[in-house]
Amino acid sequence: MDRKYILIGAIIILMLNITEIIYGQAQPNITITPEHPSPGSTVAFTVEIEDENISEVWIEIQECNGDKGICYPKQNLSMEETSSGVYKGTVSLQHNDATYIQYTLKIKTTVGWSEYFKEAKVTLSTGGVSNDGSTGKDSPGFEFLLVITALLVLFYRRRL
Repeated sequence: MDRKYILIGAIIILMLNITEIIYGQAQPNITITPEHPSPGSTVAFTVEIEDENISEVWIEIQECNGDKGICYPKQNLSMEETSSGVYKGTVSLQHNDATYIQYTLKIKTTVGWSEYFKEAKVTLSTGGVSNDGSTGKDSPGFEFLLVITALLVLFYRRRL
């Protein structure tokens, strides 16, 4: 009887994840130019998203100094649609002592506002630098499919 409940629970979780994947909003792709900006430079953000119901795209940018443990006031940048599904915005960094910037992408659709890349960090260049890897190419939800598959395999192995 317990196996029946485990199987039913696994099927319900699987169905919920498939529904989220099918009906979930498309994850935007963001590009930062230059890839490794320096303090005081101009940074361009390009966002690509496949959603026909977008009415506004904003990016919130904050310069921070990790050595001092401070962040300067946030800048809100409205992004303009340059072609279908492609939005661009440019910001001039103002603080020469900043060691990184963090940004949050905000998109308004008919459903409401959604946030992406919440406070994603980009280390500012003083030579060679990297960012936190938030490229928008993740596939959230698919790890649950692996867990469900493993549970089903385990369940059927014990049965044999």
